[in-house]
Amino acid sequence: TITLEDVKCELRKKGLLENVSFTGADKVVVTRVTVVKTPGEIAVNMLITNEIAAYARKTIANSAGMEICAMLIDIFNPEITALAPQEIESIRITGQSGDMAYGRPTAFFATVLAKSGKSFDTLVNAKISITRMIAVAARDLRPGITISGQDVTFQKAEVEPGRSYYASAEEIIGGKTLAVLKQGDLLDGSNTKSAPLVRRRDTVVVTSENGNYAVEIVCIAMQEGALSDTITVQNKKSRNNFEVRVTGKGRAVFINQ
Repeated sequence: TITLEDVKCELRKKGLLENVSFTGADKVVVTRVTVVKTPGEIAVNMLITNEIAAYARKTIANSAGMEICAMLIDIFNPEITALAPQEIESIRITGQSGDMAYGRPTAFFATVLAKSGKSFDTLVNAKISITRMIAVAARDLRPGITISGQDVTFQKAEVEPGRSYYASAEEIIGGKTLAVLKQGDLLDGSNTKSAPLVRRRDTVVVTSENGNYAVEIVCIAMQEGALSDTITVQNKKSRNNFEVRVTGKGRAVFINQ
């Protein structure tokens, strides 16, 4: 059991007492401690958060139309949070620990350069979220019907990179439903079959994400495919053939993604 005085003593040692508010009274068990950040700390956190979001965008292939946000959870270097925003020369995100996770914390490596010339390295925990406009059912739909413009609407929702979504009405209208759909259900390759989004001999932009960067390769489709279909394409330069998964009109990802 920790009392309020115990908490105050520890925070006083760390020089944090002035920035802490308490719920409770003296000589009772503390049920909640809220750390109140100073305006300077908030500004520094925002600078780091913006850099993480920019880093995430670079690692996501075909990020056009996506809103990429980062929520800072922890900075494991108190010297950085002690800096004032005007003392910072630059912030660089140099990588992340393991694959980037979406909707749950990811650890990023950051280097903060102060105007004094001193450099600070730290590990930063942040959560990346991605939203974009995606197709949903505008009304209840039964299996096997041809999808019309009245059957589809678009709404902003949180998405996962690598999953196939319809980004435009052109991609879904004329396709078929494969399952019972309720109004508002997300439309994707698991419950609908689009008209071909890639036709034989079309140019296809194939993307790959390795966690640190995204690569795009221009290929030629050797067969047609709808959303989420696996097709064979040929690299325009090397002439090598490989399998990809269709993710949109004229777009695909390597089959292992």
